[in-house]
Amino acid sequence: MENDHDRRDFLKQTLVLAGTAGLLTFALGRSVAQAQTLGPMRRSNRYEDSFIFERKPYAWPNNKSLAVWIAPNVEVWHYDSPAGTGVSPNPTNRVPDVINYAWREYGMRVGLWRLADVLDGAGVKATVALNSQFCDAFPKAMAEMTKRGWEFMG
Repeated sequence: MENDHDRRDFLKQTLVLAGTAGLLTFALGRSVAQAQTLGPMRRSNRYEDSFIFERKPYAWPNNKSLAVWIAPNVEVWHYDSPAGTGVSPNPTNRVPDVINYAWREYGMRVGLWRLADVLDGAGVKATVALNSQFCDAFPKAMAEMTKRGWEFMG
């Protein structure tokens, strides 16, 4: 009776599986040991408990039932940097990242102002989350947001 199995392939696959299992065991063993040395979970003492079932009833101004906070994220990015959030992956960190840079710039040049017009129409003021370099890079945009009565944080 002839054997259809190649002994060398079998040994190669066995070694790969055994090596992978060994690496996983080593990695898991370290994380388990680390978890055991951290001790029991403790709570932060930075604030008092404030469970919702213990709180006094709260009413929004004018007895409204819902509050919405509009906080556009307004940032400036370097053209020759792969850093930052993107709409398209840049796995090679190739620069310039034209697709993501253009997406961000479109938001600054067009998208933000469309949102601003909608907010103005609804009588809503935004609180802008921005990075400090934005103030120097886009002074006209800062003046326009200030004119609209928006607040700034960042």
